Amino acid sequence: MLKKLAVFLCTIFIYSGLATAGNSVNVDFVMNFYNKNSAQDIRSATLIENRMGDRVNINFIPFIMKNSKTQELTSQYGAGDLEESKIFLTIKNNYPEKVNNYILAIISGSSWQEATVYVGLSPIKIKKMVQKNGDSYIKKEYDYLKSKNIKSGSAILVDGSYYNGKRDLTSLMNNINSKLNKDRRIFISKDKVKFNMYIVEHHSFAQGKESQQLTQNLEKYINMPAEVKRMSVKEAKTKFKGIDIDFLPLYIIEKDDTIEALFTPAIERGSVIESGKYIALPKSTREGVFVGKQRKENLLEVFVMSQCPYGVMAENAIIASLNEGTFPEDVKVRIRYIASENGEGFNSLHGKPEWEENVRQLLIQEMYPEKFYKYLFHRNQDYRTENWKDAAKKAGINPAKIDRNFEKGKDLLRADIKYSDSYGASASPTLLWEGQLLTNMNALTKMEKFKNFNPKASPDKAPTGSCG
Repeated sequence: MLKKLAVFLCTIFIYSGLATAGNSVNVDFVMNFYNKNSAQDIRSATLIENRMGDRVNINFIPFIMKNSKTQELTSQYGAGDLEESKIFLTIKNNYPEKVNNYILAIISGSSWQEATVYVGLSPIKIKKMVQKNGDSYIKKEYDYLKSKNIKSGSAILVDGSYYNGKRDLTSLMNNINSKLNKDRRIFISKDKVKFNMYIVEHHSFAQGKESQQLTQNLEKYINMPAEVKRMSVKEAKTKFKGIDIDFLPLYIIEKDDTIEALFTPAIERGSVIESGKYIALPKSTREGVFVGKQRKENLLEVFVMSQCPYGVMAENAIIASLNEGTFPEDVKVRIRYIASENGEGFNSLHGKPEWEENVRQLLIQEMYPEKFYKYLFHRNQDYRTENWKDAAKKAGINPAKIDRNFEKGKDLLRADIKYSDSYGASASPTLLWEGQLLTNMNALTKMEKFKNFNPKASPDKAPTGSCG
């Protein structure tokens, strides 16, 4: 009896051990051949497979979708990407042992013909196989993706379930590890290697606080997560003696040799400031708060290029709102202009006609302030035409007087350029509230002062882009 029991227990342990030894995780990487993000996923998949061995089964799946009009299967990147998918699936279904090397050759920049030769196959033979079975292969993959409700070419499935975690190697391996039997798991250190980043924020304006997009971009650029420490201006001035803190948010990074090497070109250009063991990224966001500038109560300054469609839309929205009575009565608006000097002349994004129009508008603001918005209303209806005089006449302005004072207008433009540069205003439109808050049209409406202002009051749509 004891002998039978021993044999029985031994059998259990043997089968249990075999089951444990065979435990592995299936990981599907959904990709597009013409998407650079897919190339990064492929590199990650290769590294994970190298590290985890037979614990993981990597499967690459080209993203296939259905054209809603024709009902044909296609790729979101067009016919070329679809054809690459058919070629890949032909190799995957017939020569699975060659898939990894083939796909690595593709993301290294090789053509599909070169990649096919590299893995020891004949491009002519593969092409014939594609013509015969390519459509059935993409149909199979489409059905699988549809069953998993995958709607983009950058998805990852772990054991058939959608993975929505971070896409760095450590996060992916931790997720895979968690699905393995304990004795099959690999060692992954929990030490957190991060770089120190300080963000000096404004105490009240949202525009002066951390930009999540910028934080993510810096983490991606440095290829390391950040240990973010937020601080006030007072705290920052105590800690960072050699760094000018005048625009928030201000990003300050504690450097090591790797970070210094990454930012050396920017330091040499002057776009990044080096101070001791820190580097600072001054005015790294388009919106923010100037803490060292004098407050100008109830003044809204709008920086534009006179022939920029987005700048014109912003002006038209303000004019329409003034006419509707939805613009704050106690707010004064000043239109300013973005350009640059070039010896005796000027440069402007939309050419000479634009800076000449800037000059005229500055003269009208000075000489006919009560008629400026009327002129702007008519001028903006066809702002690219050279016939500005009709708009001037409709507004009750003498065009000859503007022409006679054109040289004076150039001086006004030089002063405006200097002023705009002092705030770093380079995109049209840029809004400056009370000389301190750099913002945009939509953010302006979230302020209590402008709650009744309608940025869509213009016949045009509210500006959602910018020039510059």
